[in-house]
Amino acid sequence: MIIIKKIIDLNKYELIKCNTLITQHFVSNRINSYESALLYKVKNNIVGFLGISHDNYLNQLCVDINYRNRGYATKLLNTACDILADTVYLFVDKNKYNTEILVNFYKKNGFEIEYENDVEYKMFK
Repeated sequence: MIIIKKIIDLNKYELIKCNTLITQHFVSNRINSYESALLYKVKNNIVGFLGISHDNYLNQLCVDINYRNRGYATKLLNTACDILADTVYLFVDKNKYNTEILVNFYKKNGFEIEYENDVEYKMFK
């Protein structure tokens, strides 16, 4: 089940679980910079997270390693694109071990590269 919540409305458990997911997958945690988030819950356990910033920027999509390859990341991404009114943007770090996999995942889900520099790709849908 996917739910959307404003970051300020996350309860203590949700905040801890989201922070744990982000910290396991990213060097920095920017949860406090997001306006809202999509949470993927399985049996009341948060297994996926996607941050949404103002101006339709998606950030820090992550799924618990024990729940991967089940379509949860795709469902989070598609839900975000469905609920946001305009063009949706995201960045992919070029210096990650899985950059090519991430770019291909986003392309498979309808995103295109708007530009790239030495550090990142900016993608949109």
